[in-house]
Amino acid sequence: MQKLRLTFSVSLLVTLLGYGLLGFTTLPVLQQTALFSAVALLAAVLCTQLLLPYFFRHYQTKRPTNLLYAFYKVRCFLQKFFVYRKALLAMLTLFVVGGITQSKWQDDIRQWVALSPNLVSQAQKIGELTGMQLSGQYFLVLAENDEKLLEKLTALDVRLKQAKQQQQLESYQSLSQWLMSEKQQHNFAQQVQHLSEQDFAPLTAMGIPAEIVQQQLNALITQPAVSLQAALKSPLGQGWQSLYLGQINGQCAAIVPVNGGVHQVLLQLANDQDIFWQDKRSHLNESFQQTRNQAAWLKLLSFALAGLLLWRYFGAKTSGKMLFVPVCAVLATLGIFGWLGLPISLFAMFGMLLVSAIAVDYVAYLQAVSALTTHKQFAILLAASTTLISFGLLTLSSTPAVALFGLSVSVGVICAVGIAFIMYRK
Repeated sequence: MQKLRLTFSVSLLVTLLGYGLLGFTTLPVLQQTALFSAVALLAAVLCTQLLLPYFFRHYQTKRPTNLLYAFYKVRCFLQKFFVYRKALLAMLTLFVVGGITQSKWQDDIRQWVALSPNLVSQAQKIGELTGMQLSGQYFLVLAENDEKLLEKLTALDVRLKQAKQQQQLESYQSLSQWLMSEKQQHNFAQQVQHLSEQDFAPLTAMGIPAEIVQQQLNALITQPAVSLQAALKSPLGQGWQSLYLGQINGQCAAIVPVNGGVHQVLLQLANDQDIFWQDKRSHLNESFQQTRNQAAWLKLLSFALAGLLLWRYFGAKTSGKMLFVPVCAVLATLGIFGWLGLPISLFAMFGMLLVSAIAVDYVAYLQAVSALTTHKQFAILLAASTTLISFGLLTLSSTPAVALFGLSVSVGVICAVGIAFIMYRK
């Protein structure tokens, strides 16, 4: 234990360095996870240093088990393929590079929630009946009063119709589609006074006398205009009440939900003064993407600092060899995800960061322990098996983000073990 203390202390510092840099990300959940992982790691190391020697004080080394013999035979069989190591290395390199070029770097907030099929089916039926999907995209329109609010909604309606004609928008809902402003109602009443009998000939063809139609048109001009408040209180207005938000900071507000719109096109319709574009899902996805990229750059920085630390204790050649394993394990995981068509999300990235820390521990053990290579590799294989059991179960989760996290760790650990065994096969 005393002989291994220095090596594992350096490995601990490297891992804590990686977790510490993740604490500088802007996402609270990532900061909390990094803090929890660092504290848990310190607790595990303290328990190993203080309690493990006591529990194993009466332990006697036993003869190698049948499982170890089986591992030895498998290892000997696999070593035969190292005769063609240059060809295998070239094929694996092409495989990884090809997968990385096909990788999809994206985040989707919908992967954070496990929606039941019944709920999804109900949402789809609601969308089919109403013509609107629950996308979370809408315009927020503000005005001094209800009359000006309807005027602004009408102006926005014209631009939305143009976007729809250009197939940049599937559908939308606006109060202006249902109700005219009071000014428009007066203008409409004036315009219908100029209708001739030929204009309403279809009504007379249905048996409605022309005199009755003319009387109704004349009465229309004397009718008071219908206000927005009165219209919303009517039975017909109940279906439109959700679009009117009422008074917000002394201004009247309404929303215009949209469906199937191009984000960049609709964003240009907002002036951020009285018309605001809201896309919660896209905003959250962009935040996750920024955090993911920030975490990746911080991890690269941690690799550089870890290289300096390892170089201080082990020299340039050994430190480069130790860092080669986690870097290649992460790249191999990226390549496999690319071939499988799986997205590199924030959770997948965090899984790969965890893999890099685990790989450093494996390499530190192989580098420091004075024992037969087969025995060291067998110990690493047992440790990796417990990790695969723990994180492999996460791949069965119904929440896509959790399943992706478990898969990234599992694939990364397998790659780390394979690369470490190749690098330290003698």
